[in-house]
Amino acid sequence: MVIGVPLGVAAAVRHNRIVDHIVRVIGLAGSSVPVFWLALMGLLLFYSRLHWVGGRGASIRSTTAWSILTRAAC
Repeated sequence: MVIGVPLGVAAAVRHNRIVDHIVRVIGLAGSSVPVFWLALMGLLLFYSRLHWVGGRGASIRSTTAWSILTRAAC
């Protein structure tokens, strides 16, 4: 909403100009991307490249009560 509305207004004001065509192509590409592919690319970006989110088991790495309990549960 924060990005889409101003881009839509800019495209409407500059009808059939380069801004309108660029916004249309971006909108078409954004609605054509499958959700699962977009989610995989988000994981690749935020987990693998930027390291903003931890992966599975990344928060507990030592032998603690939590690791003992998870081993006993399996």
